[in-house]
Amino acid sequence: MATNSASRKFIILFGSIFGGVGLLLLFGGAYFYDDSVKAQKDTILVKGRVVDLSLSYGSKGSKLYTPVVDFELNNQTYTIRGSVASSPPDFEVGEEVELFLKPNQPQEAKINSFVEKWLMATILGSMGIIFTLIGTSVIWSAFKP
Repeated sequence: MATNSASRKFIILFGSIFGGVGLLLLFGGAYFYDDSVKAQKDTILVKGRVVDLSLSYGSKGSKLYTPVVDFELNNQTYTIRGSVASSPPDFEVGEEVELFLKPNQPQEAKINSFVEKWLMATILGSMGIIFTLIGTSVIWSAFKP
């Protein structure tokens, strides 16, 4: 009987840790979602052109490419770098892209793409849902007869 009680406590502890991590991931996803929504508030859309693909290397030596984009606002040219590196590249040199920016902060422009805006929120939110569901299921199983 004591073994069964210890086993149940372990299952509850395991599920609680898993669920707790899931909730933290959900909060992280919500934070990045909110941050992205706030970043898009009071912005204008402008067209830019990819002028370069900045090369970097991943932890295992793989090549990663980050777009570098030029755009004009009020007869002044600005250059920004995308926030997501990928392999293969998400954009090609010469490709026209849409940017969103606050008119008084053009140097803070962001590429208007799903990956640039929602990647972190999507990854953390999805992992949070999975971890929370697994943790809840494990805890639930500890109370089944």
